[in-house]
Amino acid sequence: MPSLLLRLVLTRSGDCLLHIRAYLDRLLVNANILETLVLHSHRWHTLDLQISLFLLRILGTQTKHKGFPSLSRLTLSLVDEDGQSFRGDPLEAFQSAPKLESVSVNTRRSSLVKLPWSNLRHLSIREISAGEFLRVFGSTVNLVECSLLVGPPYQLQIDNGGAGAVSLPLRQSALKTLLLCCKPDVLGDLELPALENLYIAETTLSKFCFNPLISLFHRSTCDIQVLGLSGILLYDDGLHDALSTLPNLVELILADWTPTTPESWSLNSLVADLTVHEGSMAPPLVPKLRTLVVDDYSSGRTVDGDLLASMVESRMCGSGGGLIKLGLHGVSLRINGLDVLGRLRQFKEEMSFMVTVGHSDIVENNFGWKSKSGSAVSIKMKD
Repeated sequence: MPSLLLRLVLTRSGDCLLHIRAYLDRLLVNANILETLVLHSHRWHTLDLQISLFLLRILGTQTKHKGFPSLSRLTLSLVDEDGQSFRGDPLEAFQSAPKLESVSVNTRRSSLVKLPWSNLRHLSIREISAGEFLRVFGSTVNLVECSLLVGPPYQLQIDNGGAGAVSLPLRQSALKTLLLCCKPDVLGDLELPALENLYIAETTLSKFCFNPLISLFHRSTCDIQVLGLSGILLYDDGLHDALSTLPNLVELILADWTPTTPESWSLNSLVADLTVHEGSMAPPLVPKLRTLVVDDYSSGRTVDGDLLASMVESRMCGSGGGLIKLGLHGVSLRINGLDVLGRLRQFKEEMSFMVTVGHSDIVENNFGWKSKSGSAVSIKMKD
């Protein structure tokens, strides 16, 4: 019955492009629904698909000679743990999609399908091995936005011979926004001259080495505007050194960053280094900074209020235009004097200032992936 109703709706929709969101597990009724949808695969424009591995194989077989001539955006997820059980060669379900520009793969086996990588402008993969990361990155030349969780092994093995050899460093001339969940070693193999927004989430709880990051900045000569770091374990002045190479940085986001020793760079050290000293011969750190957000609830950090107020005042009076947003989430503000809040409030017209006791949505919005599931099928039509 559901497939009959679906067939009627699709038939009456004429030649409209289709926006499809479908949840298709192993039930027989979903196989019938898939068969009905495939009859109109030439009209699929956007597809948000959560599907069983069994039905994904069927989809590849049913569309082998038809392809997806209109498909522009694909979000692909496997139900349950089907991704873990996948074996064999990658499926060819979506290989023939000449207009595909945006792909999001929300499964831990990202290599389970073949895709037309060269056309992609937006790419998000929940988990990918370092070797596969290089292969995919080397196959995509038009990327503008990319989100990748790079898993082990982190030591990249490159075959320097043969027709399929990858030449390092990998250059992405158009990439503007990159989110990587990875160890920093991966950054040493990239050249990104157009990069403006970089977000890095470290998930291995090991000391973060900033040298590959600094090397990326120097090699790419990119103009970074936004830098976000999450889960970083600091053990030296690497963060300071990295920031000193970013004179045009306007937004800095730090989430769950932790010093490994009491002598490591602390939040107060950051605030002190961001303070602009009038008459100093040394150039100020990130002089154009406009937004500073610290989400540090897990380590219960405290910041000196007087030091913070001095930093804000120095930047408001400087040539960089001053801060327009200052957010401290899960950070205690230590008030040493009665005038600290007054000194901060004097800039309430120019700067949004927020202090909260718990986490904000910074991590979810900037460093995370969202997997979506829903009812069986949802279809929208576009002329």
